[in-house]
Amino acid sequence: MPTGNFVDADAHMHESEETWKFFETSDEYPRRPARVLFDQNKTSLWVVNGRIIPKPVAKGTVAGRDEKDPRVKAGQRSRFADAAIEMIDIETRVRDMDELGIKTQVIYPTLFIHWLTDEVNLEKALCKSYNRFMGEATSKAPDRLRWAAVLPLRSIPDAISEMRYAKDAGAVSVFMRGIEGDRTLDDPYFFPIYEEAMRLDMTIGVHTGSGCPALTALFDVARNSQFGRIRLLPVFAFRDIVGNEIPERFPTLRFAFLEAGSQWIPYVLYEINIWRIAMGKEPLEAPAVFKAWRLYVACDVNEELPWVIKHTGEDNIVLGTDYGHKGVGTNPASGLRDRGDLPRNLIEKIEAHNPKRLYGL
Repeated sequence: MPTGNFVDADAHMHESEETWKFFETSDEYPRRPARVLFDQNKTSLWVVNGRIIPKPVAKGTVAGRDEKDPRVKAGQRSRFADAAIEMIDIETRVRDMDELGIKTQVIYPTLFIHWLTDEVNLEKALCKSYNRFMGEATSKAPDRLRWAAVLPLRSIPDAISEMRYAKDAGAVSVFMRGIEGDRTLDDPYFFPIYEEAMRLDMTIGVHTGSGCPALTALFDVARNSQFGRIRLLPVFAFRDIVGNEIPERFPTLRFAFLEAGSQWIPYVLYEINIWRIAMGKEPLEAPAVFKAWRLYVACDVNEELPWVIKHTGEDNIVLGTDYGHKGVGTNPASGLRDRGDLPRNLIEKIEAHNPKRLYGL
C-alpha cells in the first residue's frame, strides 16, 4: 500500500534488451539497440545504428549511467535493483516507492535523453517499441506508475499516432528535449503535437537532454560538465515557448520544465520582458503568467526556493526524485521539510497537489 502522498514528477527507467522486444519489421529488427560494455570499469552503453550512445570520450561526450556524478554519494548508485529500474520487476519497484513514501511516479526515459538517429523509420521503430514496453510494464500497477511517451518527431502523423496509443496505455506526458534536432520548441512544426496533446489532456514534459547534436558536439563533459549541452536546453525552451506566447495558442495545454533546477526563472523572465518592451508589448507579470499559461517547473531541494516561488507562485512548482539516475536514497520532500523555511501547506502543494494538476492525475 502507498505510504505517502508524494507524486514524483520526474522519475526514470533504464532501457534494457527487453525494451526493444516490440521491434517488428524485418528491416528494422537487426538495427535494434544493443548493449555493450566500455572500458575497464564496464560502463554500460548502447550501440544504435552503428553509433555508441552515449559517446564515452572526447568532444560530444555524454555522461553515461555509471559515470561519476559529484551529486551522488558513495554507495548510493546501487541503491535499487536493476530489474526495478528497468521496469522488469514492477513489484520491487513499487516496494521501493512505498519505502520512499511515493504514491505515484511519472516515468521518463534514459536512452532517449540522447539524440539517437536522423532516420525516420528507425526512430519510429525505437519509439514504438519503447511506448509498447512502457504500456505493458505500467499496466501491472496503473495507479502507481504513469509515464511519458517518446515520439518519432520526424514524422508528425506517426508521432500523433503514438500519442494516441500512449494515452490509452496510461501515459500522461509527452517527452521532449529543450531543442529537438535543429528545431526549437516554439517552431510551428510542433504545433500539431501541441494541439493533439491538448486534445488528449497530456502534458508537454520538457526534460533535460542532448537533443541538439550540433550543440552537444561542442562540449566535453570532462571539462565542460553537463551544463551547456544538456542542463540548459529546458531553459532555452522556456524562453522560446514563453517569449513567443505559445501557451496562448493552446489554451489548456500544460508545460513542465524538468531537471534543470528553477533558480534561472527570474533571470529568463527578465530577459523575456526586456525583449517584450522593445517590441512594444506589456511585460509579463510573475507569478501570474505561470498560472495563466499553465507553466510548471521542477525545483531542486537545496535551491533558494522562497525567492524562486515569488516568481513562480506556490501552485506551479513540483519535485522529482530522478529515481534510477542518482541513486535516490530518500524522498526529497523530506528534504523540503528539513529546510525549516517553507510552510507545511506549501510543501504539500509541491509534493502532491501541484504535480497532480500538472499531469491531470
